[in-house]
Amino acid sequence: MTPDQIFARWVRASLLLFALVFVYFLAADLWMPLTPQSRVMHPVVRVAPQVSGQVVSVPVSDNQHVQAGEVLFRIDPRPYELAVQQAQLALEAAERDNAGYDASLAAAEADVRAAQVEVNELSREHDRLSTLLASRNVSQQMYDQTQSRYQSAQSALSSAKARAEQLRVQRGLTDEDNLRLRQARNDLERAELNLGYTEVRAQEAGIVSNLQVKPGTFASVGGSLAALVSDDADVIADFREKSLVHMQRGEAAAVGLMPCRVRSSPRMSPRWMPVPNKASCCLTARWPRRKPLTAGCAMRSASVFICNWRSRHCSASCPPVRARPSSSTP
Repeated sequence: MTPDQIFARWVRASLLLFALVFVYFLAADLWMPLTPQSRVMHPVVRVAPQVSGQVVSVPVSDNQHVQAGEVLFRIDPRPYELAVQQAQLALEAAERDNAGYDASLAAAEADVRAAQVEVNELSREHDRLSTLLASRNVSQQMYDQTQSRYQSAQSALSSAKARAEQLRVQRGLTDEDNLRLRQARNDLERAELNLGYTEVRAQEAGIVSNLQVKPGTFASVGGSLAALVSDDADVIADFREKSLVHMQRGEAAAVGLMPCRVRSSPRMSPRWMPVPNKASCCLTARWPRRKPLTAGCAMRSASVFICNWRSRHCSASCPPVRARPSSSTP
């Protein structure tokens, strides 16, 4: 075989290899798209107290992983405990006042019954004297006196009923309708709620970051004292539109994380430096996963490989996630 023939053979082989590689990349881009333009985003929750006071203890440290419901720091509870005791005393006073209203109402109702009996008796006497006066068997003076007592008894009955109704309104028909009792219970619930707010707890699992509180710090309502980087994460990947023509909602995808490196600088506070992520793969908590994600960074780079259902070349090293196209993807 001459050198020209050997060279021609190598050229044909190279062209064939190039064509095969080119076809492979075109097919892979359509059926198994891969992109390094992706990010793993962790929600950052601002931690702020709902009551004011002096911080007495901080059981956690910066960059510490905490579970949902774990105490981050405590505010001096003594003023709020006193507020609860005061609300309890106010509720007890309202209940005692209610008992006094009950006794007064019972006495007023008894006065109403007594006045009603007297009115009934005077009414019968008035009718009898009216008959006797018509037959001239009784003096006009006696009839006028009886009529005056009868009218006075009617006025006393009306006054007794008004007094009983006034006490009934002040007391309320039941405990639930009594205004003072409802106000006292509301004050007690608010005081107990504020007492519970003296323990600032993590709303979800994550890593404490930018902790700016220590014992003795005065915490104001709404003032941010720490940040909580959630364990939950969303994978956001950018693909070319033509690479997604064969992708369907719910397609499996493999995610591989790049190392999370932090370069310190004179302007960077040490408390802002995240801890390197120990997990090699991460998914959101609402997606199936094999390894839990320790959120060392609020945002990390990632490579996303979408595994089309027609392909079996998904990487086994990373757990699969479900691809979810954004609203901008046609």
